[in-house]
Amino acid sequence: MDAKIENFRNKIKKSDDLNEDIQALTNHLNEFTGASATYIGKIVKPIKTGLAEDANDQDHHLPGAKAQIEITNASAEYEFLIGKILKQEDGVTYDLFREGDQVKQKENIVEATEAGLPKHLIVPEVVRNKDMHFFKVPRLGSYLAIKMEYQTCLYEEALDSAVNNYIDVAKYMKEIEEEKLEYENEQAEAKKEALDNGEPWTPEARDWPEPKYAAFKTAKVQFVVCLNTMGQDRQFTADEISFALKTC
Repeated sequence: MDAKIENFRNKIKKSDDLNEDIQALTNHLNEFTGASATYIGKIVKPIKTGLAEDANDQDHHLPGAKAQIEITNASAEYEFLIGKILKQEDGVTYDLFREGDQVKQKENIVEATEAGLPKHLIVPEVVRNKDMHFFKVPRLGSYLAIKMEYQTCLYEEALDSAVNNYIDVAKYMKEIEEEKLEYENEQAEAKKEALDNGEPWTPEARDWPEPKYAAFKTAKVQFVVCLNTMGQDRQFTADEISFALKTC
C-alpha cells in the first residue's frame, strides 16, 4: 500500500500537466479514504454554445455570468456525475470560494494552514444538513470538500504571449547583432585612422544589453475535490481526512 501511494506521489511530481492526472487523483483518493464516491469539479463560467467555427474565445463569454462548478471526473459507479453543474447557490460546496457574510455555513469551514493543508469543509451528517445538495436519494454519511488550485501557463493567451515575446526577442537580438557589427567597423576605422596619424588609440568601451525573455503568463486554475461516505452511515476518520488533505 505504501509503495502504491509513493508511486502516485512521484507521478504527480513529474507531471507536466496536472489536468491529465485528475482522474488518477480521483481514483487514488477514493481507494485510500474508503469514500463511497469521489468526484472533482472545476470552477468555470458558463459560455455561449452553438457559435460559428471561426468564433474567437471572446465570443463565447456571457456578460455577467457567475462562476460555477462543473464536475469533470468521478470514481467508479458515479460517472453519471460527469458534466453536471453545481451553481453557487446549490448546496454548501461553493462556500470554499466565498468570503465573509456570503459563506452559508462558516462552522463547517476549515481554513488553509501554514503547514500547507488546503481550505476544506466537512459536513458530519449530510441528511441533517438543510443546505446540502444531492444528486440522488440522500443516504446516511458525511461529506468532505477540498479547495484545490494551482497556476498554469497552458492556455491560449499564455501561448500567444510566449510566441510573440519569442519573436520580439529574436528581432531585438538581430538588431543588436547588426548594431555590434556596425560598431566594430567604426572602431576598426577609428583605430586605423589614429595609427596612420601616429596617434594613440584606446577602444571605446560599450556595454550591450542582454536580451531577456518575459516570464510565462499564468492563470489560476481552481478545482474542488468532493468525497462522501453516503450509504456507510459513518464519518470520515481523522486519518482519512488527513490523507485527502495532504494528497490535494
